[in-house]
Amino acid sequence: PRTIIPERWPVILRFPRTNLPALKPWEFNYSAKYINDRRNEELSVCATREMLLGKRSIGYLQISYSMKTFFPFLYKRKSSYENDYVFTLGRSGSGSHFFSITNDSIKLIQQELGEKYINHLEKEYFRAANKEVIHCTVYKGKILIWQKSRELGTIFVHTCSTSVISKAVAGITVVLVLTLTFSAVLLFYLIKFTTEKMMRGVFSVIRGMRKVQLGELGVQISVEGDDEVGQAQKTFNKMTRQLQNQIAQIKKEQQLIAETELKAMQNQINAHFLFNVLETIRMQAVLADEDTIAQTIAVLGKMMHYCLRWRVHFVELSKEIEYIESYIYLLNLRNDYTITLETQVDEKFLHLNIPKMVLQPLVENAFYHAIEGEAKDSVIKVFTKEDGDILYLCVQDFGCGMEQKQIDSILEYLKKESAEEETTGHIGIKNIQQRLFMFYGDGYKIQIESEKGKGTLIKIPVPKGDLSV
Repeated sequence: PRTIIPERWPVILRFPRTNLPALKPWEFNYSAKYINDRRNEELSVCATREMLLGKRSIGYLQISYSMKTFFPFLYKRKSSYENDYVFTLGRSGSGSHFFSITNDSIKLIQQELGEKYINHLEKEYFRAANKEVIHCTVYKGKILIWQKSRELGTIFVHTCSTSVISKAVAGITVVLVLTLTFSAVLLFYLIKFTTEKMMRGVFSVIRGMRKVQLGELGVQISVEGDDEVGQAQKTFNKMTRQLQNQIAQIKKEQQLIAETELKAMQNQINAHFLFNVLETIRMQAVLADEDTIAQTIAVLGKMMHYCLRWRVHFVELSKEIEYIESYIYLLNLRNDYTITLETQVDEKFLHLNIPKMVLQPLVENAFYHAIEGEAKDSVIKVFTKEDGDILYLCVQDFGCGMEQKQIDSILEYLKKESAEEETTGHIGIKNIQQRLFMFYGDGYKIQIESEKGKGTLIKIPVPKGDLSV
């Protein structure tokens, strides 16, 4: 039985009204003349498909799109040197050829593609193995880019003038060349500036070294920056300052040695004469059986002999202690009270070389400032104390002591670079400090510990290793 479906214009129409069986699956620039509607006057892309129920045709389904909607790129030109085309493949005469999908509106927008280009595209098309990928070819001043759409059965073509591309490439090339040239010039001046800046610092160091070579030891160069060259400039300035300080230190040491030897030479003639006289008196005392007097004179002679050897700057610690013992022996002869000398020195340090006359002046100071005023039996203690690589030679009394203000005054006096104040022939504590600096360096400083009413401890630092005479 046949099913009757009423018409629903313009969607459902009776078959005799249309020419749908004659249509291709895809129609371009299509207009449905059988529908009396102004809307259908617009050209469209139409897809028509037959509907089957089993093997029986029951009608046709037709879907259409506006050409402008379906191919918007055909109705809008990107630039004056670019064009877009759509071709279908059809038979004509002896073979298949490209047929352009166009209309009056498209012709007003897109420039017509010449026959020679279409023929070239046909050759490229039939030569290509895979037509559904993008192909590009250059032919007679145009770049032709094409691709086939399997669903539509159409070939999309985009063309562009090579002259415009060449101009664009030339423009890009010019810009690139100018950019590279500018970069090269900029790099040249940057390298030149950097090199000059770096070498300026190097040359300043070289000029400074030449001045030092010529004897200008106080030269200082300007420091530029904090890079490697700047560090070299700082190091050079530090080196010249240290060199000046060392030269000044050597001059000061030489002056100190010269003054010390001069004083020794001034006293040496009288000392030799007195030593010989004392030896004569000692022999007379021995002949007269005055043993005590002879021993006293022998001790005094021994002390004078020790003092006369001023060209010897270092002695063993044991010799310095013997000299102190002789000094205490003579002090006990002249006083009606007894001074006891206590020594606590490790045997391994007895042969350690130390600067001569560094302990006796401290013992003498202890007598004059801590014991003589009290005029009573007293003890002076001499001992050693280890601290790493340093050995402290310590002299301690148990007298009146000092206040901190007085200690600070003495330490401040020791820091001054001026010569020691006149001590009427005695070797003072500053002379000891100056010789410690001269022999061992600025790190070897005399230390003073004292408390009012309890006594004073003075520590002399020396290296623990042997120092050759």
